[in-house]
Amino acid sequence: LRCCELFVKKCAKLREIHLTTSQDEHNQREQENKFNELKNSLAKRNIQLSVQYSSTLHDREIRLDTGWIIKIGRGLDIFRAPEGKIVLGYFDLDLRPCLETTVDIFFKSDR
Repeated sequence: LRCCELFVKKCAKLREIHLTTSQDEHNQREQENKFNELKNSLAKRNIQLSVQYSSTLHDREIRLDTGWIIKIGRGLDIFRAPEGKIVLGYFDLDLRPCLETTVDIFFKSDR
């Protein structure tokens, strides 16, 4: 969700997001309901979300239509949990420390 919010704020020409993820075997219905809610929210901004499931997916990456690929070792959950409910960083993630991870950014040309 935070990633989609970032895309909406920073990518004015964004019209579609293709998400490949693993299916939650224990809460498939809840997962589907959450994705439908997100689809409806994005549709209000003329952005289409498509979701496909993969049982073999492991790597976490963001692929841009410009050829750039961003691989994030621990996925998008990189922030430490806040130490309480009334602390700086509870809402503003910019104020939270990050967990250790690696980020690889590279360009893949299809030409």
